[in-house]
Amino acid sequence: LGPELEIDGPGAAMDGLTVTSADNTIRNLVIGGFTDVDRAAVLILGVGATGNTIAGNFLGATATGNGANGNRNGVRITGGANNNTIGGTVGADRNVISGNLDNGVLINGAGSDDNIVQGNFIGTDAIGTGPVANGQAGVAIDVGAAGNLIGGTTVDSANRISSNGSDGVRATATAGSGNSILRNVIVDNTGLGIDLDADGVTPNGAGDPLNFPVITSAVEAAGTVTVDFDLDVPAGDYRIEFFRNTAADSSGYGEGETFVDFYDVVGHPGGSATYSTTFAGAAGDILTATATEDLGASYGSTSEFSAARAVGPLSFVVNSGGDAADSVPGDGVCDTGGINSEGASECTLRAAIEEANLTGGASSISFAIPDSDPLY
Repeated sequence: LGPELEIDGPGAAMDGLTVTSADNTIRNLVIGGFTDVDRAAVLILGVGATGNTIAGNFLGATATGNGANGNRNGVRITGGANNNTIGGTVGADRNVISGNLDNGVLINGAGSDDNIVQGNFIGTDAIGTGPVANGQAGVAIDVGAAGNLIGGTTVDSANRISSNGSDGVRATATAGSGNSILRNVIVDNTGLGIDLDADGVTPNGAGDPLNFPVITSAVEAAGTVTVDFDLDVPAGDYRIEFFRNTAADSSGYGEGETFVDFYDVVGHPGGSATYSTTFAGAAGDILTATATEDLGASYGSTSEFSAARAVGPLSFVVNSGGDAADSVPGDGVCDTGGINSEGASECTLRAAIEEANLTGGASSISFAIPDSDPLY
């Protein structure tokens, strides 16, 4: 069912609904017009407010789902409220949290921990295709709030966080640790997709809770993209998520328009190490990535999005004037099994053409034959 009851409080100096106790469910409401400073359509307040579920509501969106009757914030979780769920993993639990003056969801205050925000449309209309922007962040985490989960590891747990007036997800410098941001669709926000410390893109090593991956190579052959990336983080296990984008963010760094795949880094030794993975894709795809601490039973902090990297075609460099065939045709590596005049693995023009013909998609062949080659 869609929302069945509308609560309208134009300019009222109060919250639409305030929850201070445990294990309540608020469902199928349209709540708008509660615009006074720090107010919200739904306020979840205090350490006794735990185990509550907010599902199937329009919070800031009109009853039609395609217009705005905004509140100051859509949902505010504060004062130590913990272990509450905003949304869910079935369609009937999806909240449309859009059109609010400040944030779609605001989680703040020490002890406001372990809350879950998943399966919602935040900043869009009720079908997730048109913008009904929140004025600031889609989701904001502030002032000590820790261990909150935005999204999840399944397709049904993902939020669509789009078209908001600031960042998709923003965690300020005073936010607590261990806030996880997983598998969401984050696209077309005015600010960054994920902004930690609320200061724009933070270079790796400059103070964010976790460095983002650095994609060093992305090439496609026969519909398979091979991605190499560097990860410079403390020792431990990590979940690396990859996203495909229609275009890079204006910052040059990511949003995450379409989740593509994930890669589990197990037993990272600490410091910088290089990894490689493959998944389906095409030349021209624009990739971004995030890193999230994998704690075993749960997840920890998530990085900002990486710099965007376009998937390129395979490139073969001919370094020999010989005519030997490729040793393993179709593996995407130009290598005759021999060596050239300078002792490097040999790539002849014949071998390069064999690889280009067999690997599919666009490929480039260039020449770097050393002058020591007898056929130079």
